[in-house]
Amino acid sequence: MGKIEVKSEFAYVLAIIILSFSVNVMEIADFGMSMIVLPAYIISQKISTISFGQAEYIIQGVLFIIFCIVMKEFKKSYLMSFVTGILYGIILDLWKNVLFRNIVITNIIIRILFYMIGMFLSAFAIALFYQTYLYPQVYDFFVKGIAEKYHLQIKRVKTIFDLSFLLLAFMLSVLLFQQLIGIGIGTVIMALFNGTMIDIFKNKLNHRIDFKPY
Repeated sequence: MGKIEVKSEFAYVLAIIILSFSVNVMEIADFGMSMIVLPAYIISQKISTISFGQAEYIIQGVLFIIFCIVMKEFKKSYLMSFVTGILYGIILDLWKNVLFRNIVITNIIIRILFYMIGMFLSAFAIALFYQTYLYPQVYDFFVKGIAEKYHLQIKRVKTIFDLSFLLLAFMLSVLLFQQLIGIGIGTVIMALFNGTMIDIFKNKLNHRIDFKPY
């Protein structure tokens, strides 16, 4: 059976929509947020005037500077990753304000279901980003860029990156709240297995779909 052709631009838009949706789903599940979004989430919880999406701009802006330092170069095209981050932040807030406002789930089974949906959708969305020529948000662009430049496995770089953000989130949480905010068993599971899930989805997409730009 031949591969299905999908336009890269469509995959890019779909990835942003799915990823922002999955973050909101995992927040509702309340088993712990993804370590990647935790620093922005913690900042938005501490400073009421900054939304979750806006906090993402701040974190990704700082990470973008670090990326350019590690890569030892700056290209104007790199800014596309920050633009993606802005689009992601806008849609993240849109999902939260329109569909997920004031939703609280107490049923443990439904919470587990929401967590699993959010975890798998998040990995799938990031795998989609890797199939397009358009730059993903800074988090994923950082992982992809470092892996390619230094000839490392994306799965390994992603796992190290995730664990580093988990440590950063822990320090921010203790510093700003003197307790754990947004960190739970679900966060640990994501840190350990998210890279592997992304790699699995990426291989499945490569096997079944031919991504081509308009």
